[in-house]
Amino acid sequence: MGSGSGGLDGAAGFAFGPDGNLYVVSNHNSEVLRYDGTTGAFIDTFVGSGSGGLNDPISLTFVPVPEPGTLAMLGSAVLGLAGILRSRINL
Repeated sequence: MGSGSGGLDGAAGFAFGPDGNLYVVSNHNSEVLRYDGTTGAFIDTFVGSGSGGLNDPISLTFVPVPEPGTLAMLGSAVLGLAGILRSRINL
């Protein structure tokens, strides 16, 4: 790859992150590289070779992570439903 590419070798997948930057899987060296989502300029190596448990990655996806309060409410709801179901089964 040319100068400024960040060492991209075997681009296998890409996705725009929640920060608006472009993340590209560099398959042949097991890295994820970050590029400016507007200009395309290389920013940094987001996951370096030998870290993050990557081995010949082929794609990536960003999944929203719920806020801790949302997880607590969801857990309470599940426990409440389990209690209701248990009481109905025991009737």
